[in-house]
Amino acid sequence: IQDYETYSREYRIDGEGKQGSIRGTAAAAFRGDAALWNPEEMLVASLSACHFLTYAALCARARIAVVAYEDNAWGEMKRVDGKVRFTEVVLRPRVTISSGDAERARALHEKAHEGPGEQRAGVRIARGLAIRSLRLGLVGKADVVEFNNPPDGPQAVPVTVEEQSG
Repeated sequence: IQDYETYSREYRIDGEGKQGSIRGTAAAAFRGDAALWNPEEMLVASLSACHFLTYAALCARARIAVVAYEDNAWGEMKRVDGKVRFTEVVLRPRVTISSGDAERARALHEKAHEGPGEQRAGVRIARGLAIRSLRLGLVGKADVVEFNNPPDGPQAVPVTVEEQSG
């Protein structure tokens, strides 16, 4: 990479044991290819997918048949303290159910986002946990975070969770 004007912004994400690659690029505003995913789009998509998986698991456990789920999620970035950062991400899911209690389905959406935590055999599960990174300038909420209590120490260890059933 020698010239800002002409270097390729494309990259590829591969992971051991993962099928296929994800091709990406910088945002079009930074000379990327608008036909490929950029990191900011992937972050918003990841938050949307995490919420969907949590909601789907809660509905499956409640025997609510979700037949369609669409989310028109978006994120806003602004210049804060001289750096461009995400200041907001909004999820706007539209859900169709074929059977089950519609009011319960709405309540489960809130539970996926902010529901109460629970305690199970050395694991504390927090829902709607406020998170913040001073280094990255990010503020948000995690749908589900597990804190495992190791047998040889008092410090709870947070674990990334993708809640699924089956």
